[in-house]
Amino acid sequence: MRSFFLWCLALLLGALPLSALAQSPSSKKKAGVLSPGEIRRIAQKLNKYVTLIIAYKNEKRPERKFRLGSKKAKAFETLKKTIETLEKRKKFNFLASTGDLRAVLRQGFNYKKAKTRPGDFFQGQYKEKIPGARQPKVHTFGYWIPKKYPLESKKRPFPLIISLPTMRSETKNWYSGRDHLKNLYAGSPLLQDHILFSPDLPPDLKAEGKPSSPDQLLSEWLGSILFSFNEFLTRHKVDWNRIILEGGKESTSLALYFANVAPRYFAGLVIRDPRPLQGAVVRDFANLPTLFLVSQATKPNAEWFLKLIKLFNYDNCTILEGEKFPFPSLNQKVVDWIRARKRNPAPPHLVFQPLFSVLGSHWWVQISKYDKFVEDAKTEADLPVIEVTADKKTNRITVKARNISSYNLLLNDDLVDLDKPITVVTNGKAQEFKVTRSLSLAIMPALNNDPQFVTTYPLVGIQVPKTESKSSSAEKKDSGGGGVR
Repeated sequence: MRSFFLWCLALLLGALPLSALAQSPSSKKKAGVLSPGEIRRIAQKLNKYVTLIIAYKNEKRPERKFRLGSKKAKAFETLKKTIETLEKRKKFNFLASTGDLRAVLRQGFNYKKAKTRPGDFFQGQYKEKIPGARQPKVHTFGYWIPKKYPLESKKRPFPLIISLPTMRSETKNWYSGRDHLKNLYAGSPLLQDHILFSPDLPPDLKAEGKPSSPDQLLSEWLGSILFSFNEFLTRHKVDWNRIILEGGKESTSLALYFANVAPRYFAGLVIRDPRPLQGAVVRDFANLPTLFLVSQATKPNAEWFLKLIKLFNYDNCTILEGEKFPFPSLNQKVVDWIRARKRNPAPPHLVFQPLFSVLGSHWWVQISKYDKFVEDAKTEADLPVIEVTADKKTNRITVKARNISSYNLLLNDDLVDLDKPITVVTNGKAQEFKVTRSLSLAIMPALNNDPQFVTTYPLVGIQVPKTESKSSSAEKKDSGGGGVR
């Protein structure tokens, strides 16, 4: 199944040949120099271009496809000329000004039409076309849209909480997404300014332990969630830097694995009444703050997670103790914690240990070739791990990698100054790169579900020296027993 984050990866590195990317001129750069009207002007041209890309992709008739291709090329040239005109007038580089770029991408995003029903808990559905099937697959979900969304969403995006249901204690069936949201959030202050989304889970889903394969994880466990979540994001103006993932009780493992395969989409993770934690790669949570709401009985499960987090010197896990699920006495503290979360879309420091080898993408680093696959690891030392640190002051990226042959870096000017030579040091060996920003690549986020995750140049196929450095070897740590790494 093609999930939204894998689709994003395909757009970045597959849909556009790197050699064919259009280039943007380099000039003295400033940050946030465009006026709202100028941002709107570029965004309108971008939206027209993106609309034609989608129409061209979906068109089957050759003659119609040819005409759309011509229109698409002209729309890109119009977009490019609009940007170049403003660059000359303002004396800046649009692609280097990531604040302006993100504002344009947010406004130029291609939203689908949505039936917005604010002010109550509703059930919605999306239909997925399955190749070869006569009938589409129906995905249902519960949602809440704030009353002020219709008016205020024209000016600003809204934070989002994706909350995974728990089971009914008497029947051991999953709550519907709608009922789950009502049970958890009825009367909450978050209803005033947050969009809520809760997918209906398959009745036979038993998300316990560790999935045996990436196909089981992405199709059986997360398949329905990913499709409906993806469709929901394309229809509602969500603040992509303020998305909270929530799970608990029987959906504890589901939430942890969702966070594992797509940590960059979330500003925080909330787990209520956690079950024993198994299999999640804790090392990947360096940039994902986590909140546990626990009773006396479930507190040891959260403390075990906290112990593992501290092994990697992370300080982003909070444990709050209450009486019992859903912990109404902690409501205000939960509200305060959620409202304080805001994602940095370009964190300078990343640590990545893939859950499965095929899931080799993490924020702005991608593993392109392994020395040892995750599935073949017999000890902690056999696991592939990569740690990346970008220092914009020195324009230097330091990489520690083990059991990896090569990797890619998806760069922008938040991480390094792309006007200057970039030094990449991999396990002690330095390489220097000179790059040119790509307009074609930079605007691709307007086609996927995270227009705040910006790439203006990819460094592809950086080789890892064969001899492992001492610093990389020293990083190996024993995660202890229990199965969580």
